[in-house]
Amino acid sequence: MEKLKTKGGLEFMNDERWIQERLFFSGNQYYESINTEIENAQSSIEVESYIFEYDKIGQILINNLIRASKRGVLVRILVDGFGSAFSIPILQQELIKSSVQFKVFHPLFGIWYIPIFRTLNRRNHRKVWIFDKAVAFAGSFNVSDVHTSLSGQSWRDSGIRVKGKQVQLLNQSFEKLWQRKLLTGDKMKGCSIVRLNDGINKRRAARRELHLRIRGAKKYLFFGNAYFAPHLGLILELCRCALRGVEVHILVPHRSDIFFMPWITSTFYFALLQSGVKVYEYLPSIYHAKNYVIDDWMQIGSTNLNSRSLLYDLEIDFKITHPKNRQILMAEIKKDLKNSLVITSDFFDKISLLRKFMTYFFLLFKRWI
Repeated sequence: MEKLKTKGGLEFMNDERWIQERLFFSGNQYYESINTEIENAQSSIEVESYIFEYDKIGQILINNLIRASKRGVLVRILVDGFGSAFSIPILQQELIKSSVQFKVFHPLFGIWYIPIFRTLNRRNHRKVWIFDKAVAFAGSFNVSDVHTSLSGQSWRDSGIRVKGKQVQLLNQSFEKLWQRKLLTGDKMKGCSIVRLNDGINKRRAARRELHLRIRGAKKYLFFGNAYFAPHLGLILELCRCALRGVEVHILVPHRSDIFFMPWITSTFYFALLQSGVKVYEYLPSIYHAKNYVIDDWMQIGSTNLNSRSLLYDLEIDFKITHPKNRQILMAEIKKDLKNSLVITSDFFDKISLLRKFMTYFFLLFKRWI
């Protein structure tokens, strides 16, 4: 069994809820744990990944999945046709002689009668691993070296390992996508811990709940987001929240894998700063996590505060329930903020005219970003 080198994971406590919910902030630790689960899997492994690169970490995982399938484990991999576009041909070639089952969600050049512009804008942005229908991993880690020390970058991400009834919901959702029954999940029984958005009603409910939580915030609000480009209504809610005395923090990348994304995000700085919102840009590496805290409510997952996540893409998020994990997440957030640039009002004096022009050009496409 090939494994990543790691300094170790978080210590477990003798508490069933704690064991059912484990947080990760290191790609090395995250994929070390996944490799352990692959080795121990008895009956099935399901994988959903927006990006599945065939780089060093991708090769390790594929080789281990093939070994699992050889000992009789049912292995199914579902990748997104856009996010994994460049690696799909080689993944298909590597898996064709194995018993691993492989499918592509909305391939870019698939069945001729599917309207390409309708499917192009509906992506599977989840990153989910399910083992024996009992244990699941999710968060913001794609299958790519950039999330680990193998690349020398180690993007800042968050992930979670869960056990329990919530995994049943993930099983149902995976089966629907595997059978190509898309966006029909409104009738599935919900769960207060895991949030899926595979249906229009679920998307609306998630947006409505987020607005209500912001309005009900009393002391503290933190949004850490890779692609922060929300609609005007959400910006206004955050401004009102800060104006009534709530401590509001927004953490975004200083540099992004989408080079113009920080430009678009910066267009919201003026209104946020004027209202008393504290804005930070993460410096050590690319900030790719999606972390949300409103008082004692905490959530991590794959959802960004942009049009893609809120309107089109399939996402998954988990509510953090265990008090110890809440402490761990808050400690990680404080560490992130210390390693970030604090944005002040003189930020706008340093922006060139060319950047301002290009920013407003890219804003024309904000709905598809």
